[in-house]
Amino acid sequence: MGCYKAIKIKKPFIVGVKLRKNFGQHNALLCGVNLAHANYIVTIDDDLEQNPDDIEKLYNLIKTEKFDLVYAIPINIKKNLLRSFVTKVYKKISRIENKKAGDGSAFRIFSKSLRNNLLDHDGPLFF
Repeated sequence: MGCYKAIKIKKPFIVGVKLRKNFGQHNALLCGVNLAHANYIVTIDDDLEQNPDDIEKLYNLIKTEKFDLVYAIPINIKKNLLRSFVTKVYKKISRIENKKAGDGSAFRIFSKSLRNNLLDHDGPLFF
């Protein structure tokens, strides 16, 4: 039994999606967001830079403050030298077009109403 199937038995609300090919992180996230119908949606990278146990902190904050979106910005993440260099170059290039590029995080929680607005967005990028 695969890992997904074992998780599905314990948590039937979990849905797995297997894409035909690598469509990139943005499109994979959009696919997952499109399938999500809960009151809150959480996204997190699979590199484990953020602790999944912190999802509860995000949830508590979005509920108590009645926000539509909460980002968790990691601090003191240890990356190898090459990855750190590539990240800095990418952010500098991205900020030529958008001064705020790179200020967010893939670890976030957002409301269902924000999800609906995102899905109505026609532009190529929205995160």
